[in-house]
Amino acid sequence: MKFLEFNAHMKGLAGLASLLIVGFAGLVGGWQLASAADIPSEVHGRVYLDTNEDYAFTAVDIAYPGLTVTLQEVGGAGWLTTTTDASGQYTFTGVTSGTWQIVPTLPITAIREYAYPGIGASNDQSGIGVITTTIPVSTVLTNYDFLDRFPYINGVIYSDANHNGVYDLYIDPPIYASVSLTLSNNLTHFVTTGYGTFYFFDIPPGTYWLTEQHPPGFDQGINASGSLGGQVLAGDVITGIVVAGN
Repeated sequence: MKFLEFNAHMKGLAGLASLLIVGFAGLVGGWQLASAADIPSEVHGRVYLDTNEDYAFTAVDIAYPGLTVTLQEVGGAGWLTTTTDASGQYTFTGVTSGTWQIVPTLPITAIREYAYPGIGASNDQSGIGVITTTIPVSTVLTNYDFLDRFPYINGVIYSDANHNGVYDLYIDPPIYASVSLTLSNNLTHFVTTGYGTFYFFDIPPGTYWLTEQHPPGFDQGINASGSLGGQVLAGDVITGIVVAGN
């Protein structure tokens, strides 16, 4: 009788052991089911002023801290916002799979120059101010960068060899002259001299006029306004050049 009781007791222990093993295996299996498919993705990037326009973040560039960046689900209700840190970098965590658009705020005095579609996703499409990307599950996406620049005005002073009013690099020699750029309220005044070409960088929004100091020994040629528009006046003056913010 005792032997039978002992045997029954052992069977109970074995059953308990089996139950514990099965339960542990089921728990491990639960961990495995929760791994790949349910882990969200991350998106990382930077927003900065590309001062030398080399399309890469270097020591001379200026990062934008505290800038709002939005991540919006295309065709869905997903909507996340974050801000850039001191180095201009932003991070989105907990991003579910799908197609998303990344849109950072544009600083008032800057022009969006380029947007890199980044690394880690598929079907990336980069516009000037927005990146559309298909984000897979459990992926870390990096280098989704937005590059800005300040507005600038440039032009060329040349001897119009064939008198057609169109600059031809190969036949029209450049002329050394002085050019000034003045804001309409006279608060800002830039002056540059150059052998043929002139540049005015980091220009705040406003309406400007250009004045050329006519070089001696040359007749008056045909002046022309550029892509920002303006009105060509007598005396080597172009007025009404509008530099807009965002």
